[in-house]
Amino acid sequence: FWKGAQYIRASRAKLALVATNSISQGDQVATLWPPILALGNRIAFAYQTFPWANNAKDKAAVHVVIIGLEATHLSDGLSPNSAQPKLYKLLDKEWHSQSIANISPYLIPGSNLAIEARRTPICNIPEMV
Repeated sequence: FWKGAQYIRASRAKLALVATNSISQGDQVATLWPPILALGNRIAFAYQTFPWANNAKDKAAVHVVIIGLEATHLSDGLSPNSAQPKLYKLLDKEWHSQSIANISPYLIPGSNLAIEARRTPICNIPEMV
């Protein structure tokens, strides 16, 4: 994702990758997504978590997401991409899509805020032990 985001920034190129769903969960979100979005990219579409099917004899239970990225601002004066992001969700074995203002790094409608892990309280309260 990082190398692809670097490649497409300030261009009309788009990319889509399949990854395990951990890329949009936990600590990985705060590590990966802020730098990708800071390059001027956005999540153009996303397929939320679904089980990956394969032909292996002893099938592993793998859950994946599909995420598409595109540049949002271009340095050469070209207009930004204007299509609304689409979020796809598997419900009752059928894909449903929703056009939304923004897809968060957690692959839900919302802002690009990423929650970072902390070891200290965010306000003046006793530390939890």
